[in-house]
Amino acid sequence: MYFLQYVCIYPLICYSQQPYNGSRKLMADNILKNRTKESSVIHFYCSEGYALEGESSSECTSQGWTNTVPKCVMASPILTLDANNTYMPGSSIAMTCAIPAKLKPTITWTKDKTPLLATDRLEITIEPHTLVLSNVTVEDSGTYSCIAKIFGNDHVNEKRVIIESHKADCIDNKYFANCQLIVRANYCYHRYYQKFCCKSCSENEKLPKEVQVDPIGDGIRKL
Repeated sequence: MYFLQYVCIYPLICYSQQPYNGSRKLMADNILKNRTKESSVIHFYCSEGYALEGESSSECTSQGWTNTVPKCVMASPILTLDANNTYMPGSSIAMTCAIPAKLKPTITWTKDKTPLLATDRLEITIEPHTLVLSNVTVEDSGTYSCIAKIFGNDHVNEKRVIIESHKADCIDNKYFANCQLIVRANYCYHRYYQKFCCKSCSENEKLPKEVQVDPIGDGIRKL
């Protein structure tokens, strides 16, 4: 007959990680005795806002525990792209950075590792931490990062954003307009020319927003 032996020792019930003044804790899901039966399994988990680094469970065998005690580390911020983003030239894209722990860290944003600051096209807000980029161009494609500085350490999450040059059906119709002339004359903001010069206008979205045109006879004038 085979008997379970008390062969494993685990003196820890709650394993505190430092630093952070004991705010990180690694806990077992049951109270452990000084000596544990063979084949017993314990599971580890961390306090809210922290991620487990290492194996989440350990089994008592005749050779001792199968895994070492894991650690708790600060969880990375959660970077979410807005589901309504279209990623087309001229549109707006939005992203949100959330911190899983009940902390108020300093949040910074970067694009391709270059810090981002608010501009007439770029809006950055806090509580919640959001970034909104308006009137995007192909040049706005890149890797956007949310960096949370907590207790002197940086915790980063990033997303790759690709702005497509134009839709598959966004083409120029050379029979109805001279699209190179339309672009040079800043007429892309008129719906008529957007329709027939879609590709050229989409690839040149840095045109001033206030420019609009209206066809008069065989000519064009600014409104």
